[in-house]
Amino acid sequence: MELQHFSDDHPLIFSAVTASGFTCDGCNESIKSSRYSCRKCDFDLHPSCAELPRELQHPIHSKHPLILHKTPPYDGKTCTCSVCNLPCKWFVYNCTHCKFNLDIKCASLRFIPGAETHDHPLTHFRKLISFTCDFCGKEGMGMPYLCGICGFWVHCTCASLPRMLKHIRHKHPLNLTYSLKDNYSKHRLCQVCVKKVDTNYGVYYCSSCDYVAHLDCATDENGIDENFMQESKGEEPTELSYSQKNQGVVILAMI
Repeated sequence: MELQHFSDDHPLIFSAVTASGFTCDGCNESIKSSRYSCRKCDFDLHPSCAELPRELQHPIHSKHPLILHKTPPYDGKTCTCSVCNLPCKWFVYNCTHCKFNLDIKCASLRFIPGAETHDHPLTHFRKLISFTCDFCGKEGMGMPYLCGICGFWVHCTCASLPRMLKHIRHKHPLNLTYSLKDNYSKHRLCQVCVKKVDTNYGVYYCSSCDYVAHLDCATDENGIDENFMQESKGEEPTELSYSQKNQGVVILAMI
């Protein structure tokens, strides 16, 4: 089977034979199974790289279509990915109008809608990195959700917190709240551990009683009302999607 590909002057020949010792000229990663190749040019591609669309309408850059290039269309044949900020030397999607670059790994990431208070899509970044979560404020290693445009990062664990839970020390359910900083004093105490709460980051909150709890305190397995969680389990969403405002407090919802 032959493929006429924009990246090579000759037809690429498909080989289903398990390969070893070959490197993909599209992503620079090793080829361990089938491949497309040009023997004249010593050019090899993963099938997934060879079958990438030449033009891509991507949600993170919806103004213009992105065009796939064999190498970055700049002097020096290199650029930086606008999402992960890593250098691009091989296949790259590019917008010439905005000088926006997207490497093929980031182009394949699964995007989820941003919050109403956040104007851009959030991406599940499938690479282990060190970062500070903008939701809980903690540093650590992980594979976060991110906004490549303005640098908003959130732990996967924070993105999958229950939007509502019941703590045994409070009579009402607590809502997962993005921030209390806009309408409430910075000097707040967690009602579970009686330690200071940083109102710049997420908490669990009951607006009826003005009751606030740290994320870790509210989700501690010894304090969660399991009966409430079991009853609401069928309705419990799983991933960060959008936010809504309740009495001036930004409360995260899930889908």
